[in-house]
Amino acid sequence: MTERAGVRIASGTREVRATAARPPIDAHLGVDPGFPLLLLEGESFDQHGRVVEVFSTWHRSDRVAFDVSLAPTEAIRAGEETPEDRVGRLRALLAEAQRELDALDEGDRVQ
Repeated sequence: MTERAGVRIASGTREVRATAARPPIDAHLGVDPGFPLLLLEGESFDQHGRVVEVFSTWHRSDRVAFDVSLAPTEAIRAGEETPEDRVGRLRALLAEAQRELDALDEGDRVQ
C-alpha cells in the first residue's frame, strides 16, 4: 500500500471476545447454535489517522488460539517517528477513546 498509494499502516486496534454461534455463522462454521466462538474485530489506521481497514471474523474456539504480543515499532524505538506518524498514532488513539466513550454513553441510556 505504501508503494502503490502512499498509505502506510501506522496503528490499529484488535479485540477478541467470546460469543455464541448463531445463524448464519453457525452453519458456515459447521457448529450448533450457541457453540462458543471467538470474534476478532479490528481497525487499521494510516499515518494520518484515517481508517483503512475494518473487519470482523468469527473463529471456532475449539480450533483456534490467538497469540498476542506487543512491541513498539522500529521507528518509535529508534526515535525516528515522524510528526505525521505521531499525529496518525494520536488520532487513532483519540478515535478509540471516542468509541469507548460512546459505548459508555450508550450503556448509560440502556440502563
